Amino acid sequence: MTRIEAILSSVEAILLLVFGVAGTLGVVFGLLWGIVSLRFASGALETQGIVIQIVEVKGKRSDSIRTAPVVRYQVNGRTCEVKGTMLPSPPDAYSIGGAVKVLYKPDNPCDGRIASFDELWAIPLLFGGGGSVIAYLAFRNYFARQKSSGTNPRH
Repeated sequence: MTRIEAILSSVEAILLLVFGVAGTLGVVFGLLWGIVSLRFASGALETQGIVIQIVEVKGKRSDSIRTAPVVRYQVNGRTCEVKGTMLPSPPDAYSIGGAVKVLYKPDNPCDGRIASFDELWAIPLLFGGGGSVIAYLAFRNYFARQKSSGTNPRH
């Protein structure tokens, strides 16, 4: 193996490890966010809210627009509002005046979240699932390279 091939091989191994660690961090982040969502949902009560506004935010690309509903709801005569996450969604996912289920904490009614799959679980699944795939592929290729080159990465 020439010196250039050895350097390229080392760089490739380092990149595989970096992607493996990044994927693992994605899994950890997804799990933590999922636990937070699960804890919130398990202790929350449900009420109906009304979409009062659709907020649009342009993304970094000029053709990328994200929308988020702003929902008003009442609990024990107290009026609260919650803004959904800025996930890419179909333009007709929410409409002004539309009814939306809202989850809220009994001890703090204005701490609410829109009760939808996207709002509660999309980010944990995206990071957890995507991170799992990235980590698996990176570590599988890293250890396959180590095995085929006859080196043991554990020593």
